[in-house]
Amino acid sequence: MKKYVYLAVFTIGILGCSEAQSTVKGEKQKSTVQQSGTVQLVSKSEFQKMLKVKGAQLVDVRTKEEYSSGHMENATNCDYNSSDFRKKMEKLNKNEPVLVYCHAGGRSAKAAQLLKEMGFKKIYDLKGGYSNW
Repeated sequence: MKKYVYLAVFTIGILGCSEAQSTVKGEKQKSTVQQSGTVQLVSKSEFQKMLKVKGAQLVDVRTKEEYSSGHMENATNCDYNSSDFRKKMEKLNKNEPVLVYCHAGGRSAKAAQLLKEMGFKKIYDLKGGYSNW
């Protein structure tokens, strides 16, 4: 009888581990799928590397006044709070990387999320914004 109890406990233990491994594998697969077409919050050094990628589209989502007081070279100014922001974003290539930044990271996070919803594939948001640049 003890043999059957040990066998049952052993079998349950093995099945429990198998389920845990399946769950972990499922989560890994799920996160991999979610990474395509997602927003990546990147450091200053990673952002600098992405600027060198052929076809990268740099977008400053601050106001015109903020942009005028200083901006990254080759950045296109598209104020996130303007009524035509979405219309301007539709002119970008959805298959090329889009790099967004604002002053501290709040507006660019919202803009990046909107770009994701619009179907953009590679979106990079500068952690800390222009103030971190």
